[in-house]
Amino acid sequence: MPQNMPQDTSPIKLFQLFFPVKEIEDIVKNSNYRAVSIGLCPWKPLTVMEAYNYIGCLIYMGIEPLRELHSYWKLVTPIAQCLSRDRFMQIRRAFTL
Repeated sequence: MPQNMPQDTSPIKLFQLFFPVKEIEDIVKNSNYRAVSIGLCPWKPLTVMEAYNYIGCLIYMGIEPLRELHSYWKLVTPIAQCLSRDRFMQIRRAFTL
């Protein structure tokens, strides 16, 4: 077993091996700053959990591609359960590393 493998091997803990909380906190801070600087209104500050959800949605979209982005909310997909289409699009505009 790798040295940095957590005892708790839940999906989120394994995911955090690649996207540590500290890195996500920095992304959240930068994305919130960008949202304000580009005048994205109304803007509800991005949270760490939403950032994880957004990244998870991007990964899912890469694995299960659909022709149109809006189809992820028209059809029954896990994407629609994670984030509303409007919130996804807001985060997409502000998300920055």
